[in-house]
Amino acid sequence: MSREITTEEQFRSLMEEVDRELRDQKVPITARDLRAISIIRRHLQIVGEINLTHLPDQPKPGSYEGQDLIARALQWMRDRYGKRMNIPMPGQTMVVIRGDTYKVRLPIAMGNFNLVCDPRSLGKLETMIGVSAPPILNALNLIEGLTANLTQSLVQSELEDILSDIAPALRYVMILIMMKNGPMREQANNDLISSVDDVLRIPPDFGGSRWHSLQAAEKFLKSLLTLHGIPYPTKGPKGHDPTHLEGLGHSLVPIEPALLNNIKCSAAVRYNEEVPSTLLDAHRAHRSAICICEKIARHIRQNFG
Repeated sequence: MSREITTEEQFRSLMEEVDRELRDQKVPITARDLRAISIIRRHLQIVGEINLTHLPDQPKPGSYEGQDLIARALQWMRDRYGKRMNIPMPGQTMVVIRGDTYKVRLPIAMGNFNLVCDPRSLGKLETMIGVSAPPILNALNLIEGLTANLTQSLVQSELEDILSDIAPALRYVMILIMMKNGPMREQANNDLISSVDDVLRIPPDFGGSRWHSLQAAEKFLKSLLTLHGIPYPTKGPKGHDPTHLEGLGHSLVPIEPALLNNIKCSAAVRYNEEVPSTLLDAHRAHRSAICICEKIARHIRQNFG
């Protein structure tokens, strides 16, 4: 028999149960609002979809169903944990504008939204939860240190390049925060974060960045193989060769050879024992790793949750 919530007291009791379950599962505070929705659905035996892109700013008085229920739950979580829910961001990427590297903070995004690259709305406050329509997210507002002066000088081709860097990274993060399975996914995400930090060091460590990009893709490839019970070498060069690992799982998630070639490097790249790496090498490797991880994460999410 399904459970029914009709009063504020019942709702608060439900949320305490949900929060206790999240704590017992050791779900990070930053991910509890999204995970809470799935737990509420299970507790109340809710079937069907709840559109998260049209949530009301304020739930209807006395309503504890559908979108009103979810809006109440998200507000309860914000009241309980405040700013701790906002940090850290789930991921980051980089863009290169006229030879300079900028860090891009990737927010928690859910549902549908329209991604744009619009200098006219730089700095405007945005929400990632839509009210009457899918929200608009301006990619330029995610770029740290991007000034209005530089933004207004960007030409269309530069705006398109920025968008093409940020879009796949956002897709990857949207899948990542909803994944329940995937061995090494957190370590892989940390590698992607480090690949950005290495480029922004003074002096920059382009070789270290390439290595972290390779490690991120390798971990996702091995996660894919592990979940499908496909053995892979744990020693020797083949155990770290992305082309070999991709070949073992090619029928599951085919990866374009160009992406694999862009991330390839040896451990010596960390010590500049190969030909010194460049910003172009590091940027290309990071972007390719993001695309590889996004493809595999999507498969894992669809097939394993």
